[in-house]
Amino acid sequence: MISKSDMLAACKRKYVTVKAFGGDVKIRVMTTSERTAFEQSLQDHKGRVDKARQLSMRERLIAACVVDESGELMFADDDLETLANLPADEAERLVDAIQSACGWTKKEIDNLGNDRSGDA
Repeated sequence: MISKSDMLAACKRKYVTVKAFGGDVKIRVMTTSERTAFEQSLQDHKGRVDKARQLSMRERLIAACVVDESGELMFADDDLETLANLPADEAERLVDAIQSACGWTKKEIDNLGNDRSGDA
């Protein structure tokens, strides 16, 4: 059985590299708290889906996970509109890699941003 210290040793930042846009793109794997924050960022203050945020989910994922060589995020919310103009095939390859690296299932991705509040 794994020990507490073994499990906590896994808290080191993880990265993966993916081929996209004609080169290597470095992806920072989200921590549990980053993933929760990302999921919450797609909702309004009542926990319901924010349609505008959900529509830019791919761009938000890229901004939240693509990093430079030193591990610093390359993009910010200011870049979302520009990221929306990336070629769809390349962006989708990158988004798929991010989703896989961060442990999302297809069903979870399809449900991201859906109303969880119970007040429709």
